Amino acid sequence: MLLCHSLNPTNMKLHKLHLTAFRGATKPFILPFAPDKNITLIYGENGSGKSTIADALICVCTDALGSIEDKSGADKSWLCAAGQTPDAVQLALHTDQGVFSARLAGKKFVRKPDSGQPRLRHLRRSSVVALSTATPAERYEQLAEYFDLSPIIKSEENLRSLLRSLKNEAERLLGAQAEVQRILEEIWRNEGQPTETWQEWAKTETEKDLDQERLRLQRTRAIIEYAQRLFQSAETLRQVRQEGAQARQLREVAENQLQTLQNQAGADAGLLQLLQQARHLLDRHDAQDTCPICRQHAGQSQLLAALDTRLQAMNALQEALEAANTARENHQNLQAVWKRTLEDFNQTLEHLLHSAEADPECPVLLRSQLERILQEPTHAQRLEQLDADQTPLQAMIQGRQLIAETIAKALDQHFLIAENWRAVQSKSSAARENTARLKAAEQALQIVESSRKQFIDSELSAISAEVDALYQSLHPGEDLGQVRLFLKEKGKNSLELSARFHDETELAPQSVYSESHLDTLALCVYLALAKRYGGSDTVLLLDDVLSACDEAHLERFIDLLQVQSRYFAHIIVTTHYRPWRERFRTQPTDSLELVELGEWSLEGGISLRQQA
Repeated sequence: MLLCHSLNPTNMKLHKLHLTAFRGATKPFILPFAPDKNITLIYGENGSGKSTIADALICVCTDALGSIEDKSGADKSWLCAAGQTPDAVQLALHTDQGVFSARLAGKKFVRKPDSGQPRLRHLRRSSVVALSTATPAERYEQLAEYFDLSPIIKSEENLRSLLRSLKNEAERLLGAQAEVQRILEEIWRNEGQPTETWQEWAKTETEKDLDQERLRLQRTRAIIEYAQRLFQSAETLRQVRQEGAQARQLREVAENQLQTLQNQAGADAGLLQLLQQARHLLDRHDAQDTCPICRQHAGQSQLLAALDTRLQAMNALQEALEAANTARENHQNLQAVWKRTLEDFNQTLEHLLHSAEADPECPVLLRSQLERILQEPTHAQRLEQLDADQTPLQAMIQGRQLIAETIAKALDQHFLIAENWRAVQSKSSAARENTARLKAAEQALQIVESSRKQFIDSELSAISAEVDALYQSLHPGEDLGQVRLFLKEKGKNSLELSARFHDETELAPQSVYSESHLDTLALCVYLALAKRYGGSDTVLLLDDVLSACDEAHLERFIDLLQVQSRYFAHIIVTTHYRPWRERFRTQPTDSLELVELGEWSLEGGISLRQQA
């Protein structure tokens, strides 16, 4: 994200860097920083431990692991020094604002505190070479930590997604609105186009008060329902009356047969029941030696045999008794059904007459026929009168059914009209709201895109001017420069770089610049970005960024660092380039300290040879 930082005169001060069991630090190593200098030049031959020091700063101040991540296939277990265990790895950067430490947990570092570390901007030789020859997309990726536009671009994509969603919703609403309009217009045409437009007709129909029509339907359906119940009750009464007559005959026959058998056997049903109860009693009590009736002595087996003999002799009587009981029960059940149905018949007849009288549209003939039926003095006469009048009554009820169907159809159509008209209104309102949201989203996207472009153009213009100023200080009078960083109009995550070469402008510098000129150009780009988006707590780490260069350019670069150092908490430069060492040995400066590393060994680790 692009963030501009103002200059803070009270820069953070580095005191010392302490390494324990980290990479080349097989022995504890402390790198002190001179309190009165804010540029430290660390010189050492290859393999002396410069990368270990740089990586330690990276691990303390960032989530990265340093140079080991740049090497394909590198084993991260070698973050700890040879012969050491991961739990022994400790890093600590002492500053005037506190101590910032890191310990190795697995293959990651846990920092303490977990926030507030110095802001580290680090640049390696490999990054300089890569930037000078990178494609626009690769260049953007390399510099993304300085001005990552992905959140802004994501916001724009979200707005575009919203626009697509709103446009799809507009199409859906338009289709749904067209469908309900088609339905209403079709009904309007089927009704003979009673008004000039279907909209006027639909609005008028929807506003109609149909309470009276609903009341008409309710009254008509009540008459139909009671009439159907009356006819059903009448049919049930006829059936029960017929079945009841048959049941009465069967009952009389069964009871006469029972009486005949009782007379012939000289016993009645009461005796049969008494013998059955005695038999049941003996079955329940073992070793019974007296008669349960006369109390005379008798063995249980004798009593059972005597009872079985009497009961067998009365089998016919038993069967007759059961048949009589069954016939009597059937007859009584039918009598109960008759009574209930008759009550329902009379109540339904009264309800039907009441409903007919409550309906002003009910035919007078229907009411008079119902009154005549109710005036009959007996139930049988009412039923006979209903049978006589059933045909004309059913015809009149069928007429009421046709009326009910007509009213119901009209109400259903009105409901359909009202529902679709409300849908037209609702979808029209939703379409207007959606159109307003769509317009607002389009305006928002235009604003965001325009603001992003203006902001990015402004930032890149300022960065380009700073890069060019830094570059001109390194290459004065060489007809080079006019450096410009920019994004293409429709490009995303693609950073273009152009420069001047004598009379030619807007060239890709890698096409014509020498390797050393490309190196210094890349270095100026990084330096300008670190300066613009850094602050008083920013540490600039230049890890072996420059190879061979002539004395004049070396002097200019040293001057450049000294001028720019006031914008950073500290600048740390590592190099194996001897002219750097010789320059500061012979011509020390007030703002820069020279630290020379000794020869590295497994037993001694990293060592200091000289510090000036």
